[in-house]
Amino acid sequence: MPQIQPPNSSPAFMQGGGQAGQLIRSFAWEHSPLGKPETWPQTLQMLVSIVLGSKQAMFIAWGVDKTMIYNDAYADILGRKHPLAMGQPLLDVWKEAREELAPIIADVYSGSSVYMDDFTLTMHRHGYPEEAHFSFSYTPVRDEQGQVAGFFCPCVETTAEVLAERRHREETERQLRLFDQAPGFIAILKGPEHVFEFANATHARLFGNRNFIGQTIREAYPDIEDGQFFQWIDQVFETGERFVAYQMPFRLHGDDTSGPLERYLNFIYEPIKDEAGGVTGIFVEGYDVTEQYQAEQALKASELQFTALVQAMPNGVWSATPEGSISWISEWLVTYCGAKSSAELARNWLDWAHAEDRSAVETLWADCTRSGNLYETKMRLRRFDGEYRWHVVRAVPVYGVGDTVFQWIGTSTDIHDQKQATEELQWLNTRLERRVASRTAQYDRVWRNSRDLLAVTGADGVFRSVNPAWKEILGYDQTQLEGQSLYDFVWHEDIEKTRQAILRAASSDHLTSFEHRYRHRDGTPRWISWHSSVEGDSCYFYGRHITAEKEQQQALWQAEEQLRQAQKMEAVGQLTGGIAHDFNNLL
Repeated sequence: MPQIQPPNSSPAFMQGGGQAGQLIRSFAWEHSPLGKPETWPQTLQMLVSIVLGSKQAMFIAWGVDKTMIYNDAYADILGRKHPLAMGQPLLDVWKEAREELAPIIADVYSGSSVYMDDFTLTMHRHGYPEEAHFSFSYTPVRDEQGQVAGFFCPCVETTAEVLAERRHREETERQLRLFDQAPGFIAILKGPEHVFEFANATHARLFGNRNFIGQTIREAYPDIEDGQFFQWIDQVFETGERFVAYQMPFRLHGDDTSGPLERYLNFIYEPIKDEAGGVTGIFVEGYDVTEQYQAEQALKASELQFTALVQAMPNGVWSATPEGSISWISEWLVTYCGAKSSAELARNWLDWAHAEDRSAVETLWADCTRSGNLYETKMRLRRFDGEYRWHVVRAVPVYGVGDTVFQWIGTSTDIHDQKQATEELQWLNTRLERRVASRTAQYDRVWRNSRDLLAVTGADGVFRSVNPAWKEILGYDQTQLEGQSLYDFVWHEDIEKTRQAILRAASSDHLTSFEHRYRHRDGTPRWISWHSSVEGDSCYFYGRHITAEKEQQQALWQAEEQLRQAQKMEAVGQLTGGIAHDFNNLL
């Protein structure tokens, strides 16, 4: 343990050095193995001057005990071991690293210099074991007789750099593992020649195992049919702007073993940039969409009428001429309307519309057939049984050559039941909202007007809300309670009892009851009888002020106790009188 003495005139070689220098100058060296600083060897004095004048972390270990002298920068490395480490044996200071350091120090005292790069130690400098990394050198220092008297150590802690590099390496490895498992193909290219640094398993499965790593993209794909792929990737590297392609044909001539390859790809070329914004490589990611492309082509080859019918399904289906005359009606719709034939319904379809809807429906249909806009309306149609039911009617134009409408495809869907259900649901929702509002107002009035204490807390006991009765009974308003712990207001002697009661409430499905004292704002206690329950992370409390009852109980108890004492005294008096009477008779 450092021995501090009052500062006095110190040798010149001990000047400067900040806090460590002040500690060195005030240290009672005469009680240490080194003795008074005036007797120190010239070599040691010079080293102390160097250490104190340096901004780099340094220390000196001197003598048989390897007594430590260090500067401010090294004090940061010592952590909590500073300032007690000053003037102490090195291996005692770093006793947790004794096994690693002892053989190194032995080599130094035998005359060998030591340099360690990224030396790993487990240290307890902050009160817990931690991994630490250092780069340092131990340089032996000889005395006038040529014997090693100690050593000098400049050092740099590299823990942050080593751990950051490790995290970066682990993160890189993790990302590469994720890339390798990705369903799409991924590659990482480096440099202006686009050398493969990484290619995942999907990339190899899709394009063949061409030993990509280490090859340029042109070397890996000498048989590519379209050289634009190379031009695009060169462009991304030069401009730093990403390139995105969709359903791009990719063709390889192949060789005698693999044969030609043709795929359709969605892919992105993303520039990889350094901290200065310069492009250092290209990140390639994409998907094989060949099957999707082929399916889309097959779909496009389908008849336009079929596409329109699919879009307009699924109930009553009909078609019309470009001018709007109904040309065909499905049998389902004919049966639904109870028409004699599809021709009759086609000619006179407006007769089945509700009289109040006919004008608007006819006007909208005429407008859409002129403009080619999507036709959609809600109207009432007469069913076979005479009931008018709501329908949603839609029609889409089908375009032919030259973007001209060659027919309309339409559907009619019965939504009567859904419409009624929606209206009923809206009515129920409105009614429910009113009931909820009314019930909420009732609860709010109970909360505000209750003469008893009501409170809600979190599981941590912190008040979330309280009612106005707290002000009347305990003198605290809302702002003084909400956000504060309830234990701050419980009478000190009742805190533990309160904790136990709340724990019982948390473990019970029923209301729990307990009594304790709260501290009034004036500092006096108030007895409260509580009922509590817990739901989730919320605790609900209902409290009744029973101080007067408690005082009455106490007064009653005292009166009963006085009565019992009086009865005892009366019994004793009777007993005493009886004994005296018997004694007189005996005499």
